Amino acid sequence: MCDRANFNRFISKNKSPIKDWPFVGMLPGVLLNASRIHDYFSHLLRQSNHTIKIKGPWFSNLNFILTSDPENIHYILSTSFANFNKGRNFKEVFEVLGDGILVADSDSWKMQRKLTHILFRQSNFLSLLETTAQQNVQNGLFKILDHASESGLQVDMQDLCQRFTFDENYLSTLNLFLNRHPTPQAKPSPLGISAGRPSGRVFSGQRIQAWRPESPAEPAKLVREQCPPPAQQARLDPESQTSPPPPLDLAPAVAEAALAGEPFPSFAELNKLVYLHATLCETLRLYPPVPINRKASIKPDTLPSGHQVNQETEILLSIYTMGRMHEIWGADASAFNPDRWISDKGKIIDVPSYKFNTFRAGPRTCVGKDLAFMELKIAAAAIIWSYDLHVVTGGQSASSLALHMEHGLKVNVTTKTIL
Repeated sequence: MCDRANFNRFISKNKSPIKDWPFVGMLPGVLLNASRIHDYFSHLLRQSNHTIKIKGPWFSNLNFILTSDPENIHYILSTSFANFNKGRNFKEVFEVLGDGILVADSDSWKMQRKLTHILFRQSNFLSLLETTAQQNVQNGLFKILDHASESGLQVDMQDLCQRFTFDENYLSTLNLFLNRHPTPQAKPSPLGISAGRPSGRVFSGQRIQAWRPESPAEPAKLVREQCPPPAQQARLDPESQTSPPPPLDLAPAVAEAALAGEPFPSFAELNKLVYLHATLCETLRLYPPVPINRKASIKPDTLPSGHQVNQETEILLSIYTMGRMHEIWGADASAFNPDRWISDKGKIIDVPSYKFNTFRAGPRTCVGKDLAFMELKIAAAAIIWSYDLHVVTGGQSASSLALHMEHGLKVNVTTKTIL
């Protein structure tokens, strides 16, 4: 470790991929590349042995350490976890998240994590999430995609999937379910989030509107009306017994097993689909939803790379860069290859969390990881089996705190004929 630290100090003193200007520091280089900041950070890290100090203007407090070194990340998130928190400015930046588990630290975080962990282990809660996801696909995603297929409309799949995620979270954990109605005249969609303003687009050229309930009792009423239990749904809908939805199987392109006779495969059945899981992991490796993990030191420290950390030093962990490192993923790190996740025995390869860090590592590992995979698999399997999607416009990812496509993902939809 001493030899490595000395080598890194030599590199940082004799070679820097970004110019340190008088008075303004390295700020000009960062600003000039702001539109491609994650790729630029990857470039800087490749040229600096995966850890670099970024200096802001001399009169500011904008200095920080940028790293994608797996040893540094393991040290910060696990070995020396107690010395690194979110930082004093994090809560101000993410005020919109309130005092929730994502922004909490110390005792508040410990209490919330314990309660969340207990909740997620309840079998009835897991069953509720599974049922809710299936209902949101059937009553939400399918209605939108069927309407798009019949009308020849383009659909922004990025926006549609975001709405599905919000609906799933609100309906399952907050008992809140809001309707949105595409205009002009179109089939009403149950996909919605809690918002009091127009909320983006699903159909190209058509506005989707959202509204708030007028009374506290209204959300619960909407839940009962929109997503009744299966037995109650059969009583409310006379056609449900004579015209059931077509059986859902998984497309041969992503599935290894046929699930004939089941409207939706169960979570346990979906977990048997190794290639589907590998495809999701590969997508999350290259495009992590949160590409930067922000930390701050409580006390002075020294990272395994040899970089000195002062009290309250900001440290940015580039998860985006880690997913593209040859040292972790091999020479084809930039290629999309789900097979890298599958062993010779046909099992998913377990990659340490300090290398595949999309769901974080150490004590703050995401407690909802398995639930997130469940939602992804249910939606992906259902859509792939039922529809053909043809990409019209894609594009590069936006330079933001939450990774997404800058102009959405517009597709044409064709309903598949299930024999």
